[in-house]
Amino acid sequence: MAANRKPTRENAVVGKLTAHAVESAPLAPRGTTSRLSDGNGLFLLCTDAAKGWRFRYTKPGGKDAMLSLGVYPAVSLDDARAKAVDYRKRLAQGENLVEVKRADQAEADLALATFGQAALEYNKRRADGKTKENDLSAKTLDRDRRNFETYSAKLHKRPISAITRRELLDVCEATANDTPDSGNRLAKWITNVFAYAVDRGYLPEDKPVPTQRGGALTGDLRKASGEHHPALTDPRQVGALMRVLDSSDWLLTAGCTPSVARALQLLARTVVRANELVGAQWSEFDLTGKSDPRNKGRPTWVVPRERMKGGKRGKHVTDHAVPLSRQAVAILEAQHAVSGHLKYVFPGFRSPSTRHMTPNAIPAAMVALGFRDVQTAHGLRTTFATLARDVLKAQSEIIERQLAHRVGSSVSQAYDQATRLDQRRPLMQKYSDLLDTLRDAPTGRK
Repeated sequence: MAANRKPTRENAVVGKLTAHAVESAPLAPRGTTSRLSDGNGLFLLCTDAAKGWRFRYTKPGGKDAMLSLGVYPAVSLDDARAKAVDYRKRLAQGENLVEVKRADQAEADLALATFGQAALEYNKRRADGKTKENDLSAKTLDRDRRNFETYSAKLHKRPISAITRRELLDVCEATANDTPDSGNRLAKWITNVFAYAVDRGYLPEDKPVPTQRGGALTGDLRKASGEHHPALTDPRQVGALMRVLDSSDWLLTAGCTPSVARALQLLARTVVRANELVGAQWSEFDLTGKSDPRNKGRPTWVVPRERMKGGKRGKHVTDHAVPLSRQAVAILEAQHAVSGHLKYVFPGFRSPSTRHMTPNAIPAAMVALGFRDVQTAHGLRTTFATLARDVLKAQSEIIERQLAHRVGSSVSQAYDQATRLDQRRPLMQKYSDLLDTLRDAPTGRK
């Protein structure tokens, strides 16, 4: 039998091995192999490139077979012996060792699966449309990307099976401290990644994962609700706010670029959502009111429905017409000198010709200006609603229409498509005038 085998030099050394003997065993000369036996079928096979453990055994039918137990030193002598003992027991119980090893390897591979691997796969499947969600917006996919690349970067190399709930909360809380909405969205995304990992077999189905133990992750974070959008509503304080937002000295001191500064000023005078503002394109604006006969010479900005909140899924969401006050037009004209040749009104810093300003620039600027926990960008909508009602005595429906809130039941919304634009135009001019008056008053008082 030996004469028919490929000619190699095999030196069978019988007897129990020691850790020192294994470590000092030399590699075999080129083109040959050598073998150090530990007894009972376990031996160290030395080639000209590496040393590895082998386990020789006899199948139930009497045929010889051999399994690889791993490469030394990744698998130590003690590890190899433990594997050999386990395989002998399973062989005595009639198990197929090839299948046993395949299952063991699969389990070992899963133990090495990282959070980064699972998260990247989850995002890719979402982008490819292979998950249950349909018609995911570009904004949602961009959030997935930021959650992976920025907010969860600390978890990427961690085996997903070893991650604790405390680690997840630390990551989510760090994000929520800056932006509560982003923190809660990150928690939900991480929960979905763990659910995907269970479905893919990266985590066992019979054990609770960190996102399940102790309830939902979002339960331990500040809820992203209206109470976490602080807003100034006292006229004197609003006057002080506007003195900051309209002051180039303040804005430059806080490190705001001219485009970010004008974005804040326009946001205060249009009260749209920040996402709607930063994604604005010049093609949406009629600054003279003459491009569209329906505007009758009155400046107007029309936000397309697909960029409105719920526009991708909302059955009754329509384009949102925003009346532009004289002050808003002046801000836009100043910005036109900077970005009028580009697609976006507020272009991105790195790719101005193809991307708009990141939505995070607006809340970050408010924090840099010193308004953390006092006034948020989204809170400017609350400021408007309060002053329009209490100071300008505007009707609630007109205020809600300006904020693009749904008014009435879903049935009435289906039949009532009126925008109340004619009533909103004078309101927004009065509101811009009020902001100027409060800003220019010595103490912020009318």
